[in-house]
Amino acid sequence: MPESPRLRTVALRILSRLDAKDSTADWSELVGVSQRELVRSFVRETGVSPIQWRIRARVRASLPLLYSGIPVASTARRLGYRSAGTFSEHFRDVMGRTPGAYARNRMKTGETGPDTGAVAG
Repeated sequence: MPESPRLRTVALRILSRLDAKDSTADWSELVGVSQRELVRSFVRETGVSPIQWRIRARVRASLPLLYSGIPVASTARRLGYRSAGTFSEHFRDVMGRTPGAYARNRMKTGETGPDTGAVAG
């Protein structure tokens, strides 16, 4: 979570509206800085852009849904994705495997819950 007040405002907006289609322009307007400054500051403080931070937050939020057996397509829709394919691609980029493989592995190994700490960000 970013520490600076402006960036924390953006992060909290993202977390409270994971299914929203907000853009960098929306977030920069929210905190009164240019898009370029927002992205630069966000990368400096978190290591990733606001868009990448949202992707990681969405992936983290998907873990309990997938673990509980909610289908990938339904999980993707709940998190604001228009395409299960895009969600799967983002999930694989962050977690190193597809959402289906993640859920199958967690169930097969008998783990008691989702590994929500697995996503950095």
